[in-house]
Parts: sequence; C-alpha cells; structure tokens
Amino acid sequence: MSSKPAVSAVIPHYGESAPTMKLIEKLQQQTFDGEMEIIVSDDNSPEPFPQVGGVKVVHRTANGGFGTNVNTGAEQATGEWLMILNSDLELTSTFVEEMLNAVEKQANPAIYSPQVVGHEGEAQWVARKFPSTFIH
Repeated sequence: MSSKPAVSAVIPHYGESAPTMKLIEKLQQQTFDGEMEIIVSDDNSPEPFPQVGGVKVVHRTANGGFGTNVNTGAEQATGEWLMILNSDLELTSTFVEEMLNAVEKQANPAIYSPQVVGHEGEAQWVARKFPSTFIH
C-alpha cells in the first residue's frame, strides 16, 4: 500500500511541451523529505502533451482556460499540499522543501506564494485582498 504524497504539483499546460518538460525535470530533482506526485493538465493543446514516466497526464477534451485547467489537475491530486506551478517557472533544487518549511510554520495556511520575479528581474506583487462587507 502506498502512502499519501506530501505534495501534489499541478502544472497547467497548453502549447509547446518543452517548458513543461523542463519544469518536470526540475521537480523530479527536488531534494526534500517526502513524496511528490506531478500532474500535468493539458488544456486540449494542438499537440497533446506526451506521457512521461512518473507523471500523471490528464488530457482535457476541450480548452476551458487557465482556471478550468488548474481545477482539472487539482481534481486528480492526492497530496497533503497542492502546488499550482506555471510551466515557465525556474526552480532551485530546494524549492519544494523551502515552500513546505515556510507554509508549515503558518497557523492556518490556505494560499501561499514565493516571491515572484519577472523576466527582467523585478519583483512582482501577487497578493490580493478580497472584497469584504465588513468595515475595518
């Protein structure tokens, strides 16, 4: 009987497979104490994403857009933690370990993000405040 993976990494995919393949390789080289499942959710790409060893590939029959594609991949996830990773990410070999260490220190984490850096090296702000009916 296999144990539940610590992390499910979902990669929404559409189009050219090379960036997604590069990210998969980086994920498979991660050093952390735990198991990880990698899920590629192909949003009906013109050229379907190929089957890759150690990766669960889900092929959508119609293009539903980014959010629908993420949800399709997330439905397949069985890990304790869910990571949604864009295929163009550049990861260090300790990315997963660092994210898990950071998120597990939080009281009740729901959504967590690393610092996102743009192609020109500039920090990008990814946090948002949700609207509220409460007066603060």
